[in-house]
Amino acid sequence: MPTLSRWCMRAALLYLVIGFTLGGALLLAKAGVVDLRVWLWLPAHVDVLIVGWMMQTAMGVAFWILPRRRLVGRGRTELAWASFALLNTGLVVSAGFSWLQFWLPNWGWLHEAFPLGLALQVLALIVFAGYAWARVLPTITLTKSQSHS
Repeated sequence: MPTLSRWCMRAALLYLVIGFTLGGALLLAKAGVVDLRVWLWLPAHVDVLIVGWMMQTAMGVAFWILPRRRLVGRGRTELAWASFALLNTGLVVSAGFSWLQFWLPNWGWLHEAFPLGLALQVLALIVFAGYAWARVLPTITLTKSQSHS
């Protein structure tokens, strides 16, 4: 398995654990066990599970499994690494500032960081799609005359 795929899978598993932990905290808040301000973490919970776990797993598998061209191998891997960095930076910004909102509720500007994190994540997915597009190969079909020769 390529190095980037391993990093994506490790990060995805980390986000899965974080997402489940946040989800557990939300359930405890629903039961009245912990402070209701924990519900401020709901957007981070969704973001961490959908983008951090699912999308990062998809990116790691796609980097590993998409066809390689003979002369260029996996293509411009620096784009895939940049996408990995952008995605994780966006997740840390969006989820991290959502977490900080709980501890610093008087800092109103913290809620503005969440869209910045989402923008970095969207940019990461666009960069990865641009990288992966070059690795998508056309299907070779044989005509009837070629198949009987």
